[in-house]
Amino acid sequence: MLLFLTTYGSYLHTSDGLITVEIGKDKAVKQISPKKVESIFISTGAALSTDLIQLCYDNNIDIVFMDKYGNPTSRVWHSKLGSTALIRKKQIEASVGETGAKYAKLFISRKFENQKEWMERLIKTRPHHAAIIGKMIETLADARKKLDETAGAIEDIRETLLGIEGSAGRAYFRTISALLPDAFQFEERSRNPAKDEFNAILNYMYGILYGVVEKACILAGIDPFVGIMHTDNYNKKSFVFDAMEMVRIYADESAVYLFSNRKLGKTQFQTIENGVLIGDEAKKIVIEHFISFLDESIRYRGRNISRRHTVLLELRHLANEWLEGEAKIIDKIDIEEL
Repeated sequence: MLLFLTTYGSYLHTSDGLITVEIGKDKAVKQISPKKVESIFISTGAALSTDLIQLCYDNNIDIVFMDKYGNPTSRVWHSKLGSTALIRKKQIEASVGETGAKYAKLFISRKFENQKEWMERLIKTRPHHAAIIGKMIETLADARKKLDETAGAIEDIRETLLGIEGSAGRAYFRTISALLPDAFQFEERSRNPAKDEFNAILNYMYGILYGVVEKACILAGIDPFVGIMHTDNYNKKSFVFDAMEMVRIYADESAVYLFSNRKLGKTQFQTIENGVLIGDEAKKIVIEHFISFLDESIRYRGRNISRRHTVLLELRHLANEWLEGEAKIIDKIDIEEL
C-alpha cells in the first residue's frame, strides 16, 4: 500500500516495530505494519523520527515529500540502485540514434493506444457524446499513423514526435473537457498553479504517478536521468517523464470519474492569484479514490497485477530487451509480491 500523510501537524514514528502515525492536532493514533507499506507520501507540515527512517530503510520503504501541487520534491530511501549497472550502460546506448527513435515512438504509441481504448469504452457509456468521442478516436488513429511514418534518428525527429504528441494531446483534452459537467470544463492544460479545478486534480494525480514511476525505474535498474524522448537537462529525471506516458491514462480516467460523478465541488478548492489549489478535503477524496484505483488488480500481459505495478513490469521487460544476449536476471523478482 501507499501511505499518504496530508494532515498538518502529524507525527510519524515507530512503536513496537510498527509505523505509528499521530494525526493532526488531535493526535489520533494509527499503526501499520511496515510489511504492508511500499511508500510514504508526505504533502504537508509533518515531523518524523530517525527511528522511523531506519525502519523504512530496513523494509525498503521510500519516503516521498510533495509540494502543494502534488509534485514530488525529494525522496528518502536507500542509496542502492536496482539490479546491474549493465542495464544503465545499455540504456545510454539505446537512447540515441534510430534505436532512441524506436523507444520514443514506443512510449508515445502506448499513450495513444491507452487513450484510444478508453475512448472506445466511453463511447459505449456516453452515447450523447458519441460524435465528439468518435472524432477523438479518429484523431488518435491519424496521430498513430503519422507516428509510424516518421523515421530517422531521435536527434533528428524528436521535435516532430513531440509535435505529433502535442497536437493529439490538445484535441484529447478538449474532448475530456466536453465530457465534464459544465461548471468544471476548462480551456487548456495548465500547471503550477493550475488555472481550474480539473487541472489541479490531474496535476496532483500525475505527481503521485511520478513518484510511483521513479521508484519503478530504480527497482528495474533504469537510470531516471537518462531520457530518450525527453531531453536530458541538469537534474531533470527525463526518463521518468518518458515512462510516465505509459500510465498517465490512470490519472486521466480517475480525474474524469471524480468530476463526472460529482465527488468534488467548487467549495473544495481554493482560489489563488493566477490559479486554483486543492483543499484538504478534496485531497483526501482524490488520494482515497486514486490509490484504490491503482491498487486494483487487472489482467495485464497474461498475469494478474495491480495497475500501480504495470509500469514496473513494462520497465523490467524493457531492461531485459536492453540486456539481449546477456544473463536475464530481472524476472526472478515477483512483481505481485512487491
